[in-house]
Amino acid sequence: MPYYGLIQLISCMLASGLHARFGVANFSFLSRTKFILLLQGLSYALLAAATALSWYAVGGSHTASTLGFGISLIAAVTSGGSQGIGEVLVVSRCYHLPPATLGAWGIGTGVSGLVAPVVYAWSKSLYPSTGVGTVFFMLSLNVLIPIFYFAFMYVDQHNTDLGAAKGHETTSHARSDPLTLASAGECMRTAGAGVLNFGAVYFLEYLITQSFLDRSTLHPHGHGLVDSNAYALSYAGYNLGVALSRGVVGMMPSPPIALIWIPTLLQLANCVFWAAESSLHSVRYEWFVTDTAGFEFYGCCMMVVGLMGGTSYSACYAYFRDTPTVPDRLREVLVNVSYGVSSLGMLLSSLSAIILSKTILSECSIYPCLSSFFAFTNFFGTVYITMSAVAAAPASLGFHAPGLITGTIIFAVLGVVFTFVAPILFAKETPKITKGESIRLSILLVWLTTICMWMFWAFVYMHQMVPLMNPIRKNPLLE
Repeated sequence: MPYYGLIQLISCMLASGLHARFGVANFSFLSRTKFILLLQGLSYALLAAATALSWYAVGGSHTASTLGFGISLIAAVTSGGSQGIGEVLVVSRCYHLPPATLGAWGIGTGVSGLVAPVVYAWSKSLYPSTGVGTVFFMLSLNVLIPIFYFAFMYVDQHNTDLGAAKGHETTSHARSDPLTLASAGECMRTAGAGVLNFGAVYFLEYLITQSFLDRSTLHPHGHGLVDSNAYALSYAGYNLGVALSRGVVGMMPSPPIALIWIPTLLQLANCVFWAAESSLHSVRYEWFVTDTAGFEFYGCCMMVVGLMGGTSYSACYAYFRDTPTVPDRLREVLVNVSYGVSSLGMLLSSLSAIILSKTILSECSIYPCLSSFFAFTNFFGTVYITMSAVAAAPASLGFHAPGLITGTIIFAVLGVVFTFVAPILFAKETPKITKGESIRLSILLVWLTTICMWMFWAFVYMHQMVPLMNPIRKNPLLE
């Protein structure tokens, strides 16, 4: 995986811990929302600057390369922090809303992850990796931030009203217990099994996506859209599974407790399958005649991986919301603790992916070693060779991005379908809220989540188009 992605994971984990320790007890929900949106806006501004510097780096400017690399790292930290805090904020505020809203949040996260790889694949094939169009695309996303904020004020007001009806203090100025050793211990005593399963399923999931899938899709034989973007499109299949499972399970009023630990066991089976495939390539080379067919099958298999992860995600958060063993004052802390544990699992799996890619799953270990392959001894060496390779092609300064336009259309179509179908099917009337109001809240949350999370994932995938930050998985001289 790209090193900046690893930095983002570290930032997510640290941000959730700092937020739980200092944020939940000292700052209101809306104040924290303002903070993360400012961080997100800063991330896109920094990305635009790094992209602009890449033009000069392509021309051979070592100073621009170094400066752009530093700016990219700062952007990774700010984006990871806003992502980590933003997720726990939204999940926590869904506590007093109808159950369908947690599913709406899950659908939005899944759709965002489904669309972004498609946008990336089309952009990569139809639009150059540098150019003014990329800069303006990333900066234009900041227009959505004030829309997101004011719309969420509406959601928060409903959360306040419903909580007050239940006799809880849920105003936008309410405080939760901070994260301490005592509160963390109490969280683990009351819901530790769910927290540990949450971390385990995501460790296995990211080991598959960041290592085994990555190794399985190297050196495609063809040059078509599917072959050239096998990893990104398989990842889209994974996110389709995430969208379906998070949406359906999250909209259940009280998901069965078995949906917490059964997906962990099934994800372990998935992990064993992908570990074998990344080493032997039996499915790709023996089951199918062409790489294209094999990669399409990979996409279906990754949908199963997403189904397991998404089921565990929504079931755990629904359990944290509904279980009477957790006091209300600790529910937001519990969400932060569980998110921190899952981030730790993802971080460990990502570190494992890097180690495996340099040892038993290195390209020369699992594929015929090409004579023109250059061994990269460190990240800075990778940056140098990447820049040398990209320098052979002139930078494009075009303003038009057909791939981004196509991806945006796909995003809009999928968003409309998921937005209206799922809430209408699953939203229910409660003693405190009508079915119509539940549907409206769910639709709003789907769109807000999709916009916010898609901004984050667009950052990740579009960042790979900046020559300064190519993934470690490929030798750019062979592309």
